[in-house]
Parts: sequence; C-alpha cells; structure tokens
Amino acid sequence: MCQYQRRFEKVNGLLQRIVNESENGTTVIVEGHRDEASLRKLGVTGRILPLKAVGKGSTDLLEGEISRNRVLILTDFDEEGKKLAAFLARELAHLRVKANYEVWRQLREVVRRDIHAVEELAGFVERLKMKIEDKRGS
Repeated sequence: MCQYQRRFEKVNGLLQRIVNESENGTTVIVEGHRDEASLRKLGVTGRILPLKAVGKGSTDLLEGEISRNRVLILTDFDEEGKKLAAFLARELAHLRVKANYEVWRQLREVVRRDIHAVEELAGFVERLKMKIEDKRGS
C-alpha cells in the first residue's frame, strides 16, 4: 500500500466519523462558509455552524445556537484555528455542552503538512485520490 493510500484511508476514516456524528445530531462548528461548503462536498449532511459568518460573538452564538447539543469542533489547522478550538472547548464546557475536538486533532496530524484550512479538505481528498490512481496506473 502506498503512502497516499494510507493517508487517504486515515483521512477518509476521520471524515466518516464526522459524517456519522453529524447524521446523529452533532453540530459541527467551523470557522466560515467555505469550510461548510467543503464539508458538504465530503458528505456531511447535518448541522454545520460557521462561526465567523454569523457576525456576532462566539460566546453569544454558542449560547443561542447550541444549548445542550453535542458539538464537534472543526476549526482550521493553523495556529489561529488551534487557539479557536481550545477557546471553544472551554466555552462549551462552561455551557455544559459535550464538545469533541479529538477528531480535529487527529485530522490535523494527518493533513497539516499539506493544508491549513477546513475549506481545503475536499480538494486535498481529491488530490490524494488522483495520486492513488496515478500510482495504480504506473
């Protein structure tokens, strides 16, 4: 199995977890609309909440929109996204909302050399698929 295939399988497994959690009522928090669009291309059909696109403070948004639901934090993989993920986890804990950002951590480990934002995920997956096909054709 080539390195691209291994990375694809890891990313795909994590994306499937996101899809499954979303289908089971977990709200996915992202930074913006392009992040949401990328996740939609990857099959996430449940509720996605783009923080920066709403135009009000994160704390107000969390209190008004999430209440007692489960949440999956999926911010960008750069330093700003890392800080935002930690902030959200703390704020959600104060609201007694079960926040998961373990999937984010694992996904970040797999993709951080290649992409820095959630909006780049769909393209990244497509590039991996093409590289796998190229290897098979060789």
